[in-house]
Amino acid sequence: MPLQSQQTAATIEPTSSAWLLDISGGLTVAVALQDVIYVYPEAPQVFPVPQTPDHVLGVLNWQQHLVPIIDLGLYLGLQQIDSHSSVIKMMVLLNLGDSKLGALALEQIPERADVADSSQCELPASLQAWGCLAPSCFMHNTRGAVPILDLKAVFGSELSPGGLEE
Repeated sequence: MPLQSQQTAATIEPTSSAWLLDISGGLTVAVALQDVIYVYPEAPQVFPVPQTPDHVLGVLNWQQHLVPIIDLGLYLGLQQIDSHSSVIKMMVLLNLGDSKLGALALEQIPERADVADSSQCELPASLQAWGCLAPSCFMHNTRGAVPILDLKAVFGSELSPGGLEE
């Protein structure tokens, strides 16, 4: 291999692919590329579940499995319940591992991004309180700091709605 090719190959940093999800409240979060099973460009039929917290919008039926739908922005207290629209614009179906599924309500269609280790950053101070849901963060060139969600923590969390305690 010529010297010039070796130098070029050495400067290319490996990346991992992720999906950028715009949740309600104006925050962008990321999940691994392989965690997204399906993007609903229009909301499917949602079945409300009585006596669930406001951030649990209901369930959907995916291949004979009931899948919980969470409005993560509402859960984190990024918007007021009064201003929350009960109409879901779109959502994403996620693989939580161990044959479990979950869905997140979104503001717009997800965007794919490549993330390098060198773009890792600290969670912004305003997001430090929910670090257990996003153990890592990276700096995106146009969206700023983007928390990377731990989906098992998001869907298995017993934390109280309205944000996490600091």
